[in-house]
Amino acid sequence: MKFSKRDLAGLSNGHLVFKDEPAFDESLLEEYPRIRKIRKTYVNGEGTYDAGNGHLYLKLKVRGEMVVPCDVTWEDVDLPFDFEEDVELVFGNSEDPDVYPVLSNVLDTDPVVLRLIYQDIPLKVVREGILDYPKGDGWEVIREEDYARSKENRIDPRMAKLMELKTKD
Repeated sequence: MKFSKRDLAGLSNGHLVFKDEPAFDESLLEEYPRIRKIRKTYVNGEGTYDAGNGHLYLKLKVRGEMVVPCDVTWEDVDLPFDFEEDVELVFGNSEDPDVYPVLSNVLDTDPVVLRLIYQDIPLKVVREGILDYPKGDGWEVIREEDYARSKENRIDPRMAKLMELKTKD
């Protein structure tokens, strides 16, 4: 969605309501390597423009689906997202890291929405139902549960000699 400063200033009471289905340009996705593709994105919400200080306050509801890599196998994983976020934008520069600056007279919300989607990706994404974990010459990826189980059953080699002495008595 794009809003010009002139259009926002002409709003009655500075209030706007919107719905959009953004299609993100490939050049925008290059900045976010964990996102391979975004499909079916829906954005709706409302906003208030304060012409006195040039701030636009948006309440966004974003939902859709993205494709991200599996952290184990690097295969594509479809990941739905559905969140609400309050966003503040300002025409001009801002020292506040929570305020998105708009350096032209036209505000484009697509980069802001894309950043919010990126922030919604979990730290670890693992595809369900992985049967074969990757392995190579001298290494393999194992499940966390298998690793924890192997640590429980392992005897410290320093204690193994003491165990031998104890069983002889």
